[in-house]
Amino acid sequence: MVRKKTWLFSLLVGILSFVLVRILQQRKAPVLQQLPHMEPQEIVLIEASGKEAQKEIPEKDSKPRSSDLKKPDDLKKIEGIGPKISGVLIDAGISTFEKLSKIDLQALEQILKDANLRLAKPATWAEQAALAAKNDWDGLKNLQAELKGGVRK
Repeated sequence: MVRKKTWLFSLLVGILSFVLVRILQQRKAPVLQQLPHMEPQEIVLIEASGKEAQKEIPEKDSKPRSSDLKKPDDLKKIEGIGPKISGVLIDAGISTFEKLSKIDLQALEQILKDANLRLAKPATWAEQAALAAKNDWDGLKNLQAELKGGVRK
């Protein structure tokens, strides 16, 4: 009888734990919600708390910028950037050498910090990206010869 009660108690605790974890996950997950006063293309990100977290509203009759239409560059050509960091940068909206060359070091470090990539050393990435954006592959090769892991020797 005691074993049966123990087994039932364990089962009940397991089910309740599963349900609690699911509820907590749903509370943290942002929900895309179309608000009634908005045009169909206007979508707002609403946190579970009901606060408006981020608002992306495209301007009416606006054409996409030419920089948005560009095919992503292979950021792994920059010394110090591997597949994982490349993916993080692209997710952050930095998908071309031109964009990478224009971002300031503190913003770049914050993107890496937010992605828990603390070992990356982005000090020369903008400089390398500027050369790549100009298609100066010889200049990039010469600069990279001076670097070790993306950092000057």
